[in-house]
Amino acid sequence: MGEKESSSADKNSVMESSSPLYIHSSDHPGLLLVSKKLNGDNYATWQRSMVIALTAKNKIGFVDGSIERPSSTKKSDEHTLWDRCDKMVLSWLLNSVDSDLADSVVYAATAREIWQDFEDRFSQGNAPRIFQIQKMIVSHTQGTMSVSLYYTKLKALWDELASYNLSPTCSCGGMKTYNEQKDRDHIMQFLMGLNDSYNAVRGQILLMNPLPSVRKAYSLVTQEEKQREIGSSTTEHFSIAAAVRNTKSNNFSQNRSRGHDTNGNPLHCSYCDRDYHTVETCHKLHGYPPGHKLHRGDRNAASSTGGNSGNNRISGRNYGGNSSTRQTPTAHQVDANSSSVQQASQLPSTSPSGPMTMGQASNLESVLSGLTDEQCKQLTAAMASLPLHTSNVSPPPILP
Repeated sequence: MGEKESSSADKNSVMESSSPLYIHSSDHPGLLLVSKKLNGDNYATWQRSMVIALTAKNKIGFVDGSIERPSSTKKSDEHTLWDRCDKMVLSWLLNSVDSDLADSVVYAATAREIWQDFEDRFSQGNAPRIFQIQKMIVSHTQGTMSVSLYYTKLKALWDELASYNLSPTCSCGGMKTYNEQKDRDHIMQFLMGLNDSYNAVRGQILLMNPLPSVRKAYSLVTQEEKQREIGSSTTEHFSIAAAVRNTKSNNFSQNRSRGHDTNGNPLHCSYCDRDYHTVETCHKLHGYPPGHKLHRGDRNAASSTGGNSGNNRISGRNYGGNSSTRQTPTAHQVDANSSSVQQASQLPSTSPSGPMTMGQASNLESVLSGLTDEQCKQLTAAMASLPLHTSNVSPPPILP
């Protein structure tokens, strides 16, 4: 006996939940059924979303008029339930529109009244809207959009256009041919709007026989887009690696310029036994640069006087030799150079009235070529007494 009563209670509960007048415990007046509220310009998509939501709630009959209001005298209980459900749907409609639109319909008596008001105000005729959608489809191109966003917007236009067109229903093979033609039109519209950078994959799709579905074509184009993203990320990785290498090279150059080696240790000069420079850049060995307080003038100053006076005059010469290749002389070289100094001091003097002869100049140059800096100083002091013609021959500079 108890089992029969329990079965009867469950059956009544199932019947109540399937009734349009049934309100679930999760339903409340503040419920928001759609994500995008009606603003006047999106009525088509809003209306479609609301129909889906109200159908899922089993309350679509309250807005399309299919559920009539029961008599308050004959079916008072159902009348009360209907009013409660209608007010619940009315509150859902108010929550799903902008505040300005909600203020204009807040005094409506039923949900059906609000639904008809929005339909009269915002619903366009089929022909103008179809024309507008067709025009948007033709002018729709990818531009700066991704392939996914471009296809999503295009598919939304296709679906809205399909809602205005009645599709034939039949069980013969004609429906299959109709769907194939519609899908082919969609492929052409999708491929025409792609950027020119997808010409290669577009050509491959058009060469397929039979043509793939529009979803398959979208998949192929998306794969091409992903492949390009991988290639661009690889190129960016190489660019970053090159930048890192350049930074390290710059740091190395900066360390070198600041007197440190690649490991950050200070450089050391074997000539003057000091740090932060090498023999190649030693000022004591090669001379101080112009502007330095220890700079004693240009060693090539001798070339500025008498250099163009004739072939029979001494040409300008750096008597100190090449500073970058000068080395400490050996004992044999010291003896040879000492004798050279003596030879230079015994050179015949020239007449004050005439310049040094070519042979004398050649002999002097051969002697000077093997002298060190110290010996050049000694030679300079020895040559001070030679009566050279000052207007044609300049004495060698005093070396540091």
